[in-house]
Amino acid sequence: SQDIREGGITHEFWKNKYAQILKNEGFDITFEKSIGDGKHVDVVASKNDIRIAIEVETGRSDILTNIKKCLEANFDRIIVVAVNEKIESKVKSLLESNDLHQNPKIILSCARRTI
Repeated sequence: SQDIREGGITHEFWKNKYAQILKNEGFDITFEKSIGDGKHVDVVASKNDIRIAIEVETGRSDILTNIKKCLEANFDRIIVVAVNEKIESKVKSLLESNDLHQNPKIILSCARRTI
């Protein structure tokens, strides 16, 4: 189903951008990967025994729920892509207030600085 919500195009763009970066590093990519319980991860990159979850945050979804579902699914790395600086600081404070900011698995990336 095509994601045509407002923000959908931005979301798709960054999903593809990050997937391409990891694909270039030899990872296999799966979009909208089901992790059970009706939950999905935007992008899953896997290589050998390494599994990386990528969640693109435009500010329209429950960021904390997205991070927690990835932690529960035991990914080795969780890349949270904030599409802009405003979302980046929102994610930062959510991680801090939930004591997740020191979790080595979680990487916060600001999309604007990736290009």
